[in-house]
Amino acid sequence: MEMVFYKCSVCGFIHQVPAYWSGFSPEEEIEMVHFNLETNEMCGKLMLSLVEV
Repeated sequence: MEMVFYKCSVCGFIHQVPAYWSGFSPEEEIEMVHFNLETNEMCGKLMLSLVEV
């Protein structure tokens, strides 16, 4: 299954999404509330950027 990855530029959090969910044409950025896994606190940045693999 083809996947699309989004990454937070502040904490490094990575979110993976099946490519078919975005119609194989993913957005450059998505907004997602997420935790900083190093501090176990909410990350202040909501925008995740598309990662080219």
